[in-house]
Amino acid sequence: MSELSAMAKSLALSVDVDKSETERADVFFKHLLLLKQKGLVVEQRREVKQEAERLNLGPRAVLVVAEALLTSPSTILVDIKTYASVFVLFTRIGESAKRSQQYLLGATAKLIERFNKQDLLSKACHILKCLYDCDIVEEDVILAWYDKGPSRKFVSKELSAKILSICAPMVKWLKEAEEEDSDDSEDDESPANDTSQTDSNYAKPPAAVKVGNHVAQESDSEDDIDIDAI
Repeated sequence: MSELSAMAKSLALSVDVDKSETERADVFFKHLLLLKQKGLVVEQRREVKQEAERLNLGPRAVLVVAEALLTSPSTILVDIKTYASVFVLFTRIGESAKRSQQYLLGATAKLIERFNKQDLLSKACHILKCLYDCDIVEEDVILAWYDKGPSRKFVSKELSAKILSICAPMVKWLKEAEEEDSDDSEDDESPANDTSQTDSNYAKPPAAVKVGNHVAQESDSEDDIDIDAI
């Protein structure tokens, strides 16, 4: 009887893997929703990652994670912190970690688009800061995303430009902190600098930041991708 159960399970797994990417993403989405309803997402986060790998969703699995877990615009910052340990399994581990971070930034843009009536756009900078503070998205990925300019890969270029503009203060802080850290490192290596004290890591940016007037340059080289079809 145990052999039959094992065989049945193996066949079931094979059936899921043979489905289209959209169908596999839907299987994963429903799996996440069930765990979320039971309050078991964080506790079973490693099983969540294994399920994504079983379904062969690759770095785009994080799109489904964001879709399932970040469903309330009013609590999105709290939810990011709550599920941070889940997100990092996708964005900080494995060969495709950097790509997963890029997809998560894209997923964030899609959420901002979806919740436009709730003015989630105004929280864009705070969302980015939260992703950074929780070690979900790294500095170099954020800077590359910003410097690339508006893209229509996930949302319209118009909305993409607005998001970049609102996130400008956060990016400015990251660049300035990086320059200061670089200067401190040079001072530490200088023979004239004889001190045993070391500077602390980057200071946290202010909780509230003023939106700048940054206008990012557009890039017309992006391919159109229908994220909703994933």
